[in-house]
Parts: sequence; structure tokens; C-alpha cells
Amino acid sequence: MKKFLCVIVAVVIALSSITIIASAATPNISMTVDNTGANPGDIITVTVKAASGSNLAIATLNVVYDNTCFALVEGSLTATDAMDATLNEKFAENKVRYVGCHIEYLGAEAVLFTVQFKVLKRGGSISIEAEQVVAIEKNFIMEEEKNFTNEVNDSFKDDVITIACPHTNKTTYTVDIVSCTQQGKNVERCDECGMETEIIVEMLPHDMQNVVIKPATCKETGKECKKCSVCGFVSDEKEIPALDHDLKEFVNVEPTCEKDGVKTQVCNNCDYISEEIAIPATGHSEGVWIVTKLPTKESAGLEEKKCTTCGKTLESREIPKIEEYKLGDVNRDGYVTAVDARYVLQSVAGLREFTSVQKLAGDMNKDGQITAVDSRMILQIVAGIAKF
Repeated sequence: MKKFLCVIVAVVIALSSITIIASAATPNISMTVDNTGANPGDIITVTVKAASGSNLAIATLNVVYDNTCFALVEGSLTATDAMDATLNEKFAENKVRYVGCHIEYLGAEAVLFTVQFKVLKRGGSISIEAEQVVAIEKNFIMEEEKNFTNEVNDSFKDDVITIACPHTNKTTYTVDIVSCTQQGKNVERCDECGMETEIIVEMLPHDMQNVVIKPATCKETGKECKKCSVCGFVSDEKEIPALDHDLKEFVNVEPTCEKDGVKTQVCNNCDYISEEIAIPATGHSEGVWIVTKLPTKESAGLEEKKCTTCGKTLESREIPKIEEYKLGDVNRDGYVTAVDARYVLQSVAGLREFTSVQKLAGDMNKDGQITAVDSRMILQIVAGIAKF
């Protein structure tokens, strides 16, 4: 310890009424790096210095580095002549030590040492750890050494150098699988620096499907709901209306022209059988007039209309006695002409109705029917081609 001159002591005693002010600020030691954006393979230089007014007398400092991200460049820890005596050594896998001692103390700002590292990968950190820091505390009376190691370590808590990683290449791992009942969790791991980031994956919506709980039948209502195919969550239960009968008809009694028939209906899905149901009578199907008795000169003839289904006579009428007629003279004008042939065709087309005498006159081939053949035969007479 260095003492002040007795003169100064005497002055201080004389001024004993004046309050003595002591300076006990923590020595300011800082660390910087020349390149915080270095890439793997680059060399970076770390500089450690003492600030002006640090009054540093002794300093034992460890540079602590992440040896998975940095490799110490051997022999690169270089002490300056700021301190009178220095000792530099690597004493652990991830630490390099600087020891400096000053006969008096540092007053001005000074670089203590530099050290170099090769960047292996980005993301690691470099920090300072104080083993011993002693400074000179000054007042008006004397100067004395004081150990500031703990205070310096406290000041280094946030003094960390990091070579930032851009986290460009990442691999994602699933930790918890997401579902509709719980959140999922993924982890993104940087392929370069290994930093991991948790990512919460929000729950999925339910995969709701329509599910029939109980099918509806002809007799009972059913029930359906919406159900999640993943977790079984059920919602929106509702009733399914009962089904209509799937009816098939069976004819018990066939209907006729005049009498109703009977049918029943049977459900294909249940034992339902309907009461007997009437099938309306079909009604007669009216045929054409048919001559059932030819007229003669002495007696009248007969023609009838019958049902084409059951054969029942529906209507009948008398055919007058045969009058004198000339074969082919359909219009009864006394001559056989093309007009008579036209009358026959009109009768065939249903445009003209013949009397019984006209039918006899027009039936040239005597087959009991008026057809286009009869019209052709009349035209043959008119043309002189044939005689009948």
C-alpha cells in the first residue's frame, strides 16, 4: 500500500470538518469482437480492454467459449504492455486465461489482450469470467487495494458475444401429434447451430360425419347424428321420419267389362297388408258393325256391334230388304262411274257411311267387306278392262 505524504495528511486533519468522498466504482472491463456476422471458417478477433478510470491493478480473466462453435487459434492470445507483467495460457477445453499485474494501476483506457477464434458454426457464444480483479480505491488520505472480482463478474452477465445464426436450414420434428382434442407440438431444429424452437400447432377441427344411430322403418322413426370420425364427439342428434310402405299389389280377382275386380297391397319391408281395394270394371270395348244375317228380297237382314273383349252384343240394327241394285252403282244414279269408285274409297277411309244397299252395290268381289279392292274393280269396269 502506498501512503500519501505527511503534509497531505496534515492538511486533511486540518480540514477535518470537510466530508471525505470515496470512489469505489466497479472497474469497467469490456469485450468486443471484430465481426459478429462471420461465416463458418472465418477467423474472428476478440478484444478485451479496461476503461479509463478503471484503476485496474491485478486482473485474472478467463475467455470462455463454446468449443462446438469456435476453435481457439493456438498462440493467438496476445497481451499488450498495458500491464507490467502478463501470463497467458489455455487451461481448459473451452477456456483461455489472461493474467495481468500492474505495479501501480491503470488510469487511462487500455487494451489488455486480444485472442482469435475460428468459427466452426454459428450460434455459439463467447463470454468473460473473472477469477480475480483488484483495483486501487482512492481518497484524499490514501490509496488502497480492493478486490472487485464479484462486482466484475456481475457486470459480465450480459457481456456475451454471439455469432448470430440465420437459421436458414431447419429440420422439423413432431413432438406431440395434433388432433381435434389436443394441440400438437413441433420442434424446429437449426441444422447449423442446433438451436431448437417449439411450435404449437392449433387443434384440428372435428371431422364430422353423418351417422345413422337407428335406421327408420315403416313402423318406427329412426335417429341420426353428426359424429367425429377421429375422437367420437357427437352432436346434432335428430329424428329420422318413418318410411313409407314399399307396396306391391296383388290382384285377387281380375276385373271384367261389367264387374269390378279386387286387389290388395303388401309392404315389402314389413307385415303390412292393406284392406281389399276395388279394381274398376274395364267397360265394354265396342267393335265394328258385323252383318250377322244377309238381307234378301223377301226378308230383312241383321247387323250387330259386339264387345271385342267379352263378345256381348252391344247394339243391333235391321238391314232392309234388298232393293234392286246394280253392282258398282254405289251412288244409285244408274251408271257405274269413277264417282262410285271414289265413294268406295271414302267409305274405306271412314268419311262416308253406306246404306246396306250401297254396301251390296259396292262389294264387287262379294267378300262381305268394302275395301280398296272394290274401288279398283269399279275403275276397271269404267275403263272397259273388265266386266263383273
